[in-house]
Amino acid sequence: MAYDSLTAQITVPAGYFYVRSSAISMIHVTYVALGMLGVLLLLMIFWRLRIRTPRQTPQPRLLAPGGLLPCQLPQILDGGTCDVAVLILEWANLGYLTIQRSKKGYVVLTRAIPMGTERSKAERKLFQRIFATGRRVAATPGRFAAAGARFRSASRRSLNHVIFDPKGGNVVLVQLPCRLLLAVGIGYMAQQMLPEGGGFIVLAVLAGIVGFFYSIYLHNGIARRVALKRTSVGYRITLVIAVALLVMGFLGGAFLEMLIGLFACGFSAVATSVGPRRSARGQELLQQARGCRMFYRQVTWQRLQILTGRNNRFFQSQLPKAMALGVDKAFAKRFERLPVPRPEWLGGKGPTSTNAAELQREVAAILKGLRESFYE
Repeated sequence: MAYDSLTAQITVPAGYFYVRSSAISMIHVTYVALGMLGVLLLLMIFWRLRIRTPRQTPQPRLLAPGGLLPCQLPQILDGGTCDVAVLILEWANLGYLTIQRSKKGYVVLTRAIPMGTERSKAERKLFQRIFATGRRVAATPGRFAAAGARFRSASRRSLNHVIFDPKGGNVVLVQLPCRLLLAVGIGYMAQQMLPEGGGFIVLAVLAGIVGFFYSIYLHNGIARRVALKRTSVGYRITLVIAVALLVMGFLGGAFLEMLIGLFACGFSAVATSVGPRRSARGQELLQQARGCRMFYRQVTWQRLQILTGRNNRFFQSQLPKAMALGVDKAFAKRFERLPVPRPEWLGGKGPTSTNAAELQREVAAILKGLRESFYE
């Protein structure tokens, strides 16, 4: 039985069946990766020679660094953060004001006594700005942001020239190139995953620009975690994005470039988390602040019994410092269920005696409201 046959010829353009070899899940050593690695090595050498602060081994200590306000403790740790809200709690402990919550949930400050020359000039100015409209004020969100910014600026001017070595290098010379390395890695990955063509190069460049802004959030989150031991939802999201970028880099044939970029950003955050190179006095204050934080986290039950026996308001007096150092929850846990008196400055209805955990939660809610008021 005979069958008819049909022959067809189809002409397709050149490159129709072309597949990038870099799209295969393999690790390729490229000139881009080698260049990024070379830049990173130069930055690490510069950091070690001009910026690095010698490693320290702090020991637990009860006393905070002398001559500093509690709000300046995080500034000692990371070289920049001055927590003005903690200063308000310290003033309350000293009897300058009382604090309570309004029915709407705002923090209300009431002046108890005037502030005299026993406090610093910057403190007196901040106190006057807070109570400029009356004896009783509500700390609504953003209300005292300008006053807080002025105080933080004054704190940096007075402290930075003491804790930093004037001969040290500028941390921006490490941070900015490391962020650019991550931007290059993201841009190169996008270029590898997109089809060839002039129009797609623009998309790769835009991806690199977005990567640069992402590197700022990643850098700040890691640096804050290393220096202040504080995390946030945003920090966890940036870490998830970093893992996703590594996976995409592997699938897109730009794994090494992405790995070097992320490592550079992480190195910059960790290496410059304490700011520029510390002076001898700056190293001493840094070691004392870390030792104080270690004490709040590790103090034994037996030691607390002795301290509270001598001063039943020990927890209340130390709580602002523990909050500034970010270890207030751990400090409260060390007290277990040891009763502590309720502070006189804390308004509202409540028992005269409570426990450390309950007091910490109540004051933490107040501190959150104060931070919203002193920051935009």
